[in-house]
Amino acid sequence: MYNLDSYKFGELLRKARKSKKVSIKEIAEKLNKTETTIYKYERNVLMPDLLTVLEICNVLDVGFDDLANINRIEESRENSNNPFPVNNIYLYYIGFTNNLLCFELEIKSEGGFQKVYFKNIENDKILYVGSLESSQDIAYIYMKNYYATNKRFEKVELVVNLKYASDERYMGMINGTYDETNQPLTKKCIILKKQINHDDEKEVNDLKERLIITDEEYEIMKKKQGWIMNTTNLTDYKVL
Repeated sequence: MYNLDSYKFGELLRKARKSKKVSIKEIAEKLNKTETTIYKYERNVLMPDLLTVLEICNVLDVGFDDLANINRIEESRENSNNPFPVNNIYLYYIGFTNNLLCFELEIKSEGGFQKVYFKNIENDKILYVGSLESSQDIAYIYMKNYYATNKRFEKVELVVNLKYASDERYMGMINGTYDETNQPLTKKCIILKKQINHDDEKEVNDLKERLIITDEEYEIMKKKQGWIMNTTNLTDYKVL
């Protein structure tokens, strides 16, 4: 079963159209409809039939799932909450050239569920969409690539430790794949409630230091045949 209360076709259409840089006029002309009709679709005043939705997918070159992304009721409402006191958080991890990467995660409450939009902060482009569930101690964010901007099949899991954080820097891990080779990849990450000053060398280096895989973790990998990542920030420890 599906949670139809959370379904906003118009919002999905507008985001896909803007991402593809297609105007309302272009869609109207290709569908042989008026601009007013397309405008009503985007404002959720009018709902197109299935055939029209498929025609819009062809015009925008997106998949049907991108315009029919309905949250399933099987998602736990009990755990569907935002543990962060803000709706925009920032994900940091170290790239392959040792540079510090930053992405924005926008969290929206839709129909009783927490929807997550993973964005490139430089151009506000949506890269992944997904959902957030959490308890007092841990948060899980599950996302898939946003088809309108990336057609490669990819899913990402973000696990954040909420229990240990002395300075509101939440340690976690992000699981995904490495480019088109699709090799599984895991990296340490840090979630912040606001962006750091990237011109502040000390602040940048401090984040990098926390994100480096330690010698102790290497030793645990060899003994346990798995990575038990140190995601606890025990400096001046306090429970949030």
